[in-house]
Amino acid sequence: MEKPTFRYQPANKGKAPLLTLGATQAARPFIEAGHAARQRGDRASSAPAKKPEEVEKEARARVVSEGGDPGNPTLVLSRHSIQFGQYQGQTFKWLLENDVGWTTDVLARHQKERETSVSQSPLMSNKDALAQYACAYPDVKEEVRFHRAQAEARERYNESRDKGELLVGFGDYRWDTLKGLYDSIDPERMSYVNWLKRKTPRHGTTMDTARKYILGRDKEQPARRATTATSAATSAAAAATAATSAPTTSAPTTSTRGTTTTTTSTTTSARKPAAPFLKSLLHSRRPMTSGELQAKVHKLVGKPAARPAAPALPSARDRPPWRPSPTPSVEVKDEELVQAASDIEMAGS
Repeated sequence: MEKPTFRYQPANKGKAPLLTLGATQAARPFIEAGHAARQRGDRASSAPAKKPEEVEKEARARVVSEGGDPGNPTLVLSRHSIQFGQYQGQTFKWLLENDVGWTTDVLARHQKERETSVSQSPLMSNKDALAQYACAYPDVKEEVRFHRAQAEARERYNESRDKGELLVGFGDYRWDTLKGLYDSIDPERMSYVNWLKRKTPRHGTTMDTARKYILGRDKEQPARRATTATSAATSAAAAATAATSAPTTSAPTTSTRGTTTTTTSTTTSARKPAAPFLKSLLHSRRPMTSGELQAKVHKLVGKPAARPAAPALPSARDRPPWRPSPTPSVEVKDEELVQAASDIEMAGS
């Protein structure tokens, strides 16, 4: 008895259904009467808001008259009556069943007002009670959150005058900004944008605003595509120039008994000067062992360049007898390492 019967829009496959926000036929007379009163400038037609205690007493009486349990707080709350606006006198339950859009808009503005106000007036207390009842239902609470997001988007638009800041406001992508929807590379969103282009919505609706924004952005695309193409051509030319200017060295081709072996080309890289580094090593405050110094120099010199492939060996008949080559047993001195690094640097310069 306390839960309202909500109306839902048809849902797309895989999407959660959304509440129908429009007013029912039962709500039309109240809307028209309110519109006529505003046209006349008649502000005295609304009665002053009743005190919370009086509203509670009337709600309990309604529950009893309907055969309900007055000890059920949610049921009693559903029978509280609206104390303001065009639906003044109608119950909270009736309101959620007949005009969810109006309700969520009121509650979104009330939440923002409550951020700075602690008023306990009859009007504010009545709105507090409505928020307590309506937001107990997740779908209504979500709509209130969406209304607040829409209001914040309108504030951004008022500051920037960029309609891309506005929310789509309807359909599966209603939480997207117009700019975000248009710029998206998601196939489903791109298809949605193309679908909107073919629509003929009623003037002034959120769909009409979205369609006009999309068509306006389409007109900007030729100039944007030309700019993008120019930038891409410039980047490609720069990359080609950098590739052709890179220094390369090639090893010669070697021939042995009719067998030809070609080595691969290698790209030389710049090497930092070695002399200052070696000087700092030799004059270091902490003495270094020969092994430490050799490791430092080897790290500085780096890996040797790729050597040409060894030429093909002659046949076993032509090879001379094998003799083991002598292995040096003398350790390289520090001065010889310094001289070797200097020679490498001179050769590379």
